[in-house]
Amino acid sequence: MAADDQRVRKNGPDSAVDRRNTLRMKEIIGFDGVADPFESRRAAERMAWLLVQHADLNPSFQKYWFALM
Repeated sequence: MAADDQRVRKNGPDSAVDRRNTLRMKEIIGFDGVADPFESRRAAERMAWLLVQHADLNPSFQKYWFALM
């Protein structure tokens, strides 16, 4: 997901990629619950942070993620 995110940034924002990544991130971190701390890794967290920054179409999700950090 991070590779797709960065690839499309070269040509400007891509809301379709951002939407897809936001939905997947919600699944991964359990947006309606608590993320599993054993699945977190430093590199994965950096990539997740990158993707959440571009979830501008879903500010409540961004706020939720920022609170987790």
